[in-house]
Amino acid sequence: MAKEMEDLKKDKEDLRKQVKQSKHEASILLLKNNKLIEENKDMSVSFKAIKNSNISLKSALQLTENKLEAVKKECEKLSETDKKVNKENKIHIENLEKKVIAEKAANGNHEDL
Repeated sequence: MAKEMEDLKKDKEDLRKQVKQSKHEASILLLKNNKLIEENKDMSVSFKAIKNSNISLKSALQLTENKLEAVKKECEKLSETDKKVNKENKIHIENLEKKVIAEKAANGNHEDL
C-alpha cells in the first residue's frame, strides 16, 4: 500500500510537471500566435494601401489615356485644318501669280513672263 501511495505521488508530480510544461508551451504558442496576428494585420494594412494605390494608378492611367485620345483627335483635326489651309494657300498663291503675270502683261513688261 505504501508503495502504491508512493507511485501515485510520483505520478501526481509527473502530471503536475507535464501540466506546467504544457502551460508553458501553450503560453509560447499563444505569444507566437499573437505575433502572427499582428503581422497579419500589418500585412493586411499594407495590402489595402497597395490596393488603393493600384486603384489610384489605374484611375490616373485611365485619365492619361483619355487625355491622349483627346490630343490625338485634336492633332487629327489640326492636320485636316493644316491640309485645308495649305490647299487654300496654294490656290491663293497660284491666283496671285496669275494676277502678277496678267499685270505685267498689261503693263507691257514681258521680260519675266
